[in-house]
Amino acid sequence: MDINILRYKPERRLVAGVRYNSRYVAVVRCIHPKDFGKILSASAFGIAQNELQLLGVDGTNCTLATCWLEGRSLCPEEQAIASDDILAQLANKLYQLHHSSYQPPIKYGIADEIQSMQGVLLTFNAILPQQATWFAELMEQTVQGLQRQKDVFQLIHGDFSLDQVVENQGKLHLLDWDRCAAGNPLMDLATFIARLEFQVIEGFLPGWQANRLVQTFLYHYQQNAHGDLSGLTYFVASALLRLATEPFRGRTSQWAEYTLQLLQRVSCLLNEKDPSYLSLEKKTSFLKTIHYLEISLIWITCKLA
Repeated sequence: MDINILRYKPERRLVAGVRYNSRYVAVVRCIHPKDFGKILSASAFGIAQNELQLLGVDGTNCTLATCWLEGRSLCPEEQAIASDDILAQLANKLYQLHHSSYQPPIKYGIADEIQSMQGVLLTFNAILPQQATWFAELMEQTVQGLQRQKDVFQLIHGDFSLDQVVENQGKLHLLDWDRCAAGNPLMDLATFIARLEFQVIEGFLPGWQANRLVQTFLYHYQQNAHGDLSGLTYFVASALLRLATEPFRGRTSQWAEYTLQLLQRVSCLLNEKDPSYLSLEKKTSFLKTIHYLEISLIWITCKLA
């Protein structure tokens, strides 16, 4: 039996993969005591959604073990580009999650999102103090936008992105339920978009491809939801700002450059210099129109034949 450290965040958590006969069989999480109750509760909802299988819990050592989920990762960093069919299936899966009949006792509202950004600002002050004022200005604009949104509490994944999805024999499974809570579904859409934006900055995929993934996913999501995405821009800006220290944590040699590009992207979103995410609902409606036109053309072709 082998144990490989998959992720380690000092004074927060350690995630390890357990291998038996050269095959991963389990994931073990060792969690800081102050976070253990929250993550244990969040994992229970992953189990309720048939996404996780619990192997055991050790409250004394704040440790949680679940089955390893086999499958092909959809993470762009692993050269995976989700097909339209996969995105449609994933969008439907997220919609069903958001409309579950039950909610976690832990709520994550707009005030919590603002507090998370403030925590990132503290770190930003230490690693890139000369740009901290810019970060603070962008954060203030984002906060003003978020405060105009209504708090909505539905079951959310909390850290949703293509990185957290594996596909196995045509079925999709969501990983890492540590941040599962009752919150605004737009938060899951925002983390999905923000992670792709960040991967564009890091050079893992071109911008046009990220835009296509986002537009296709949102089109299929709104096929079910028919909701208003007008506040999504601010949630995306917030999710991006919460990623602002990731380049530094990743210890990449270009971390400062990536961080500044991320701030520039947030500035473009907030100042309407880029229509990509400020009018997503319009783009989604446009995609629906194209879809209906395609169906009409197929029908006409069949009639003419």
